Amino acid sequence: MEASIAETSEKLIALKNVKIVIESQEEDKMQVRVDLSGDETQKVFNKALTNLARSAPPIPGFRREKGGKTTKVPREFLLQILGEDRVTNFVIQEIVTSTMADYVKKGKSER
Repeated sequence: MEASIAETSEKLIALKNVKIVIESQEEDKMQVRVDLSGDETQKVFNKALTNLARSAPPIPGFRREKGGKTTKVPREFLLQILGEDRVTNFVIQEIVTSTMADYVKKGKSER
């Protein structure tokens, strides 16, 4: 998966206990593996589901509050409407973007 942290405009989620392993490194490319716990993954999943729900069209039978939040929609129903693949891709993108931004920041401070 390729990611560009230069284009990130929204606030990144802070992840703890993330391990970044450099699998391979070339002159202009680096392949990394991100290892994190199930709790951290769940934290990102919850944030992704909330963000996607805010940008989704209104769900029949559920009212929106001010700020765009749709309340009291069962998680399973929301996941079904948004699509599991879409939420999963969003979670992966969020994890990669957040961890790589932190990795680059730490790398610059160590130089």
